[in-house]
Amino acid sequence: MTGVLYENGYGVHVNYDVALSWHLKAAEQGNSFAQNSIGALYQNGYGVDINYDVALSWYLKAAEQGDSDAQSYIGILYYRGNGVKQSFNMAREWFMKAAEGGNIESQVNMGKLCKGGKGTEQNYIESMRWFKKAANGDNAEAMYRFAEQFYNGQGVAKDDKEAIHWFTKAAERGYTFAQNSLGKMYKEGYGSPVNYEEACKWYKIASDNGNAIGQINIADMYYEGLGVGRDYDESIRLYRLAAESDDMVKTKVGHCYRHGYGVELDLDKAFEWYTLAAKAGEKEGQMNLGTMYLDGFGTEINLDVALEWFVKSLENGYEPARAYIDQVKTKKLRSRIWLHVESEVKTERETKLEREAREAKEQIAILLEKLAMKDLEIENFTKTAKIDANEDVQQVTPFPSTGAAKVDLAPDKEDEKFQKQHFRKKPLIFFEI
Repeated sequence: MTGVLYENGYGVHVNYDVALSWHLKAAEQGNSFAQNSIGALYQNGYGVDINYDVALSWYLKAAEQGDSDAQSYIGILYYRGNGVKQSFNMAREWFMKAAEGGNIESQVNMGKLCKGGKGTEQNYIESMRWFKKAANGDNAEAMYRFAEQFYNGQGVAKDDKEAIHWFTKAAERGYTFAQNSLGKMYKEGYGSPVNYEEACKWYKIASDNGNAIGQINIADMYYEGLGVGRDYDESIRLYRLAAESDDMVKTKVGHCYRHGYGVELDLDKAFEWYTLAAKAGEKEGQMNLGTMYLDGFGTEINLDVALEWFVKSLENGYEPARAYIDQVKTKKLRSRIWLHVESEVKTERETKLEREAREAKEQIAILLEKLAMKDLEIENFTKTAKIDANEDVQQVTPFPSTGAAKVDLAPDKEDEKFQKQHFRKKPLIFFEI
């Protein structure tokens, strides 16, 4: 059909306007293929504005003629709620019609509905039946889904060897998720002995085909040096590439900057990457961001914020965060104890000073009292001596009582001053502050 040539660029330049005009001519004559093609142009917005109502109207015309592709497309509109109210039940009805008519994509979709319990009760045995039917029709996704159920033991006994068999078939047909899963089987030794080289091969194929998980996994192999020589530069390149579409990788990029793997060590950048991962809900990133706040790497120490991120990480199922929660609580407890002890020490020190000051005052008071008594004794002695001297001068001096050589028995004023100064300068008590 001429419309197909212009729609896909077979021998001519792609031109959706010309393709639509040719499809309309055929569709108006009742050609179901052309009717489906017009519906697809409007559903995807090729050469026209997206219009699900118009798309549905053309799909219905083709479906009425028993076109299984059209029935499958209508099922997708109901599944997604495009142009119609979302209804898994209606989606299942249309997928069933198409699947029974031999439409392989609808057989895969029926398997998904049965496995997920959408539009029907969850039934792993029924999902296995539909996936096997589509896999026998050489559908790579069906092979992958079939392998998954063997790996998980859903609707069938767990069988890693059967899983690796079907993963391989899907991977060889270019299904990137199967390529990544096959790499995991070889890395972990599921259904086969551990083989890091084979794991790297499939991870790299998935990565080269644009699979973000494959990019992460091959980056891990370079990071750990498993199956390949350790190469931090290649590891960080792949992590950055995958980080554009995967939050978990943001955490791994943070690791590289934190430890200087493949890049110059930069705690500020590590903090930024951990923050991006944590805010996106990545549980390991949340824990690592908490450690940055705990240790003050790339930011200031903040035990409260650290605890918040550790708790979020644990709530998201990352068990290693529990140890950090205990660590923060211990630090906070020690901090409170130290403040309490410091306060007690300060109070005790002040109490000791007050006691020593009081004792010093008491000592001073005692000495002053003694000094006052001494002054009184000296004064009394002086008065007595003067009286005795006046009554009988001969008793106190060998000189004649002419008064020329009279002796004043009162102490010299300078000597009295010295005596008082001497007592006051004498150390009273020693104590430390």
